[in-house]
Amino acid sequence: MNLQRLRRLIQLIGLLQAGSHNADGLALECGVGRRTTFRDLETLREVGVPVRYDEVSRVYSLSGEYYIP
Repeated sequence: MNLQRLRRLIQLIGLLQAGSHNADGLALECGVGRRTTFRDLETLREVGVPVRYDEVSRVYSLSGEYYIP
């Protein structure tokens, strides 16, 4: 994994900790496309970050009290 992707994954965690976001908003904030955002969200799930998707409001968030200072 390259350093740029690692920074983006940490940025995604920070954005999700701050509140719920849709895929377009996350992609815009991270400066990547939607497809890259989906891959990054899946990577976070694979390493145990509890990323949740609400199908009604179509936003992503972190479930529970997951927090990285």
